[in-house]
Amino acid sequence: MKPENVLIDEEGYPKLADFGLSIDKDDKGPRPQAPKNYFVGTIDYCAPEIFKKQEFSEAQDVWALACMIYQMVIGFTPFYSKDPRRTVQKIIQNAPDFKMFGSEFKELKDLL
Repeated sequence: MKPENVLIDEEGYPKLADFGLSIDKDDKGPRPQAPKNYFVGTIDYCAPEIFKKQEFSEAQDVWALACMIYQMVIGFTPFYSKDPRRTVQKIIQNAPDFKMFGSEFKELKDLL
């Protein structure tokens, strides 16, 4: 999930688009496997588990939503770097930086 995949319908409700990497939880068939050293997705919104090659779940979507909210408030994603490798390193090793959030954003900080 990333901002480019959230659309607004004619009544003003958000709709999600681009399910290219989605998996049907009720499908009991074999899961598609990506080749080793193959990555798809937008790194700025990926949870650490993805880069650590650990199993992940719907929590990845919550992580991506939190990154989107952070971006909407601050103007860039929580682990932004011009160098994609540095972005991945920051996602794996660091907690988000909330110093830019003023006291008026306490509830939002707690949410994220």
